[in-house]
Amino acid sequence: YLLPLLTKVLSVNGNDVKNKIFGSTAVDNICANSVLANYLKIDPKFVTVPVIGGSSEATRVPILSLAKPNCNLSEDVQRDIVKNIRRRDINVYEAKGIRDSIVKAYGNVKFLSSVLAGLRGEPNIVDFAMTKTDNVNGTEYFSLPISLGRSGISKRFGIPRLNEIEEIMLSKAAIVLRKESNRAYLYLKDKYPEYSEEEPSAVKLYEKPPQPKVFGVF
Repeated sequence: YLLPLLTKVLSVNGNDVKNKIFGSTAVDNICANSVLANYLKIDPKFVTVPVIGGSSEATRVPILSLAKPNCNLSEDVQRDIVKNIRRRDINVYEAKGIRDSIVKAYGNVKFLSSVLAGLRGEPNIVDFAMTKTDNVNGTEYFSLPISLGRSGISKRFGIPRLNEIEEIMLSKAAIVLRKESNRAYLYLKDKYPEYSEEEPSAVKLYEKPPQPKVFGVF
């Protein structure tokens, strides 16, 4: 809600901000790595689980099919791991939130390090972030890998090849995120009646988009 709102407000005032406003979802990837590492009984630093979508239970889309190391998980095990990753907020709340503060701090530092590296002009700086995108049907805002440079986002990567479970999660996440984006529009219309942006169209069910860009696991 806040990211679409900020983007719309600045855009209305004549600012081209589509490559300069994005939200970190690093903590979701960190927690996903920990959950899978715990199941595999290995150090999380050797595990990578891409998480796209959003940063809530309903919108996190862990892509276990692209996880490293490669692991052949049964459908039941995959669903259980996905459930634990998506329920991160609830699990942390039940543990009084102490560990969550540390993980969020680490995630923010990690993401800011990527942003600063991009501003310095270092090559091949890729991270996950929530941003405005045309790569997902049904929503304007989605967390996907981005390449960072001196002017912000220099490249947006598309949706990778997903398995059936992941496609279902993505379709549901897109609908929720679209509703959040619409809230920003309605807020602006309420506060500023002269706001003239055309109201977003009705939510469309997810259809797999063309995939000219496919990202690896970073």
